[in-house]
Amino acid sequence: MIYTVASKITHIIIKLCVWVAIIIFSAMILLIAGNIIGRTFFNHPLTGTIELVELLILATVFLIVAYTEKEKGHVSVDILFKRLPYRIQKISYIVLNILNAVFFLALVVQGIRMTWAYIHPFRATDILNIPLAPFMFLIAFGSLVMILAILVNVAEPTKLNKQQNTESDRT
Repeated sequence: MIYTVASKITHIIIKLCVWVAIIIFSAMILLIAGNIIGRTFFNHPLTGTIELVELLILATVFLIVAYTEKEKGHVSVDILFKRLPYRIQKISYIVLNILNAVFFLALVVQGIRMTWAYIHPFRATDILNIPLAPFMFLIAFGSLVMILAILVNVAEPTKLNKQQNTESDRT
């Protein structure tokens, strides 16, 4: 019951993050295309394009990382892992994901600290004078959503995982 509710809430948050990331990424594509067109045909690139693209990439990465975790799309090397007994695999999976969650918890804490540090005193980009605090907050927010995705994956019922494990042993 609790797992189902937490999973659904996490899924909704991740879905919203994905849509925001898609919009940001699309805007980034248009910005880069506009910069190329301006530089090539009018000999006048868009001012601050590199600065803005750097911030938009940061936003995109931290908004989309939880989706990759939810879909179990992160790169993993499991040549040795698959040969271990199922119980050791499950324990290792839980321990490694807890360590992963602790790492992202550190990112949440540092993201909040950086957000505060970039508000007082106010810090902004050099060319466009875009405030940096909201982007530091996105680091904290994206990392928090990643922690939720990790916890949902760890708490997921293991029936399917055990079935996949026995199927991979046959091949």
